[in-house]
Amino acid sequence: MILEDYWKPIHNFSTADEVLFAFRDAIAGHQNLWNANILHRDITLNNILIGLPGSTEGSRGVIIDFDMAIWPTRTMSLAEVDFPTGTRAFQSVVALMSTVIATKSHRLCYDHLDDLESFFYVLCWICFGHSGSREKVYPWPITLQNWESAAPQTAAHLKASVFSMNLHWAGICTPFFGDIFQDLLKDLQRFFLQHVNRKLDSVPPPNAPPTDRSTLPSLPEVIPESSQHYATILGFIDNAIRKRAALLRKSVAAEPVQAIAAPSTSRSPPSTPPRNTSSLPPRTPLNERLPNIPGSHTIRKRNSDIAALEEDSPSKSKKQRQLHKQRPHAPLRPSSLSLEDDCE
Repeated sequence: MILEDYWKPIHNFSTADEVLFAFRDAIAGHQNLWNANILHRDITLNNILIGLPGSTEGSRGVIIDFDMAIWPTRTMSLAEVDFPTGTRAFQSVVALMSTVIATKSHRLCYDHLDDLESFFYVLCWICFGHSGSREKVYPWPITLQNWESAAPQTAAHLKASVFSMNLHWAGICTPFFGDIFQDLLKDLQRFFLQHVNRKLDSVPPPNAPPTDRSTLPSLPEVIPESSQHYATILGFIDNAIRKRAALLRKSVAAEPVQAIAAPSTSRSPPSTPPRNTSSLPPRTPLNERLPNIPGSHTIRKRNSDIAALEEDSPSKSKKQRQLHKQRPHAPLRPSSLSLEDDCE
């Protein structure tokens, strides 16, 4: 069998939506296999893969590894052929109890509901034990530890107790998954409660007379009921997907309101950003640019230069130049000049 390329196991998720979509499409794929007369019997974390980024509905999740798969309508007894299959933490209650039932005649056939129950344990494992992408809860939840008990009967009783109590006593989804996933697990818990109890009630206690044994539908009788079972479970998941979509729309709709409220109502022009002068060379002081002139004499030097220019100016009268030569040390007093001298 050749499969299209897929991405990563479901427990290596990046987002909560990846888990939800992969979970949904993997169960839909399981239904297609069941309708094609194939029963997987080994639903685990590593056997559910997330579809490639951008995958469309139906390709966002897939199940792999058909080593334990069988044809449900085979003539041989399903109870006698590798019945306690799968990984301990995700085995159904009935699969675990089959290991402690004394006679083969009391064992129950493994059907699609056992695989669907394994899907439920996989989702619990992810939602209770992971606080984010590739982030496991520490310490590891006691409920999940119990499901891995080395004694099959102990694991079976602890799993069966999950269906007889409020789900919060078994585990609570981490904030990364939140209430939507918790509600989905509650719906699945109520669904499996009746089916697990129905199967367990059909198993008589040791040494019980045959008349005390209840009867279960045979496998051919279960197959027509399976379409409703899948429809119910997929309906729960689709409802969770709709809730997630509504939550996303609500968060997106709230963003423009925050963007409008953020700007200030002031009409003042934006301030000029400060000039970055870190890359400019430092300014050289004037007295350093004129090393031969002391800084305290700069002004006086400039005034004497102006006086010299005025002395040689052609607009200066002859009388003024003679007067200045007679008194070379007298300071220049522009205010003492008369208009007549300027006009001479």
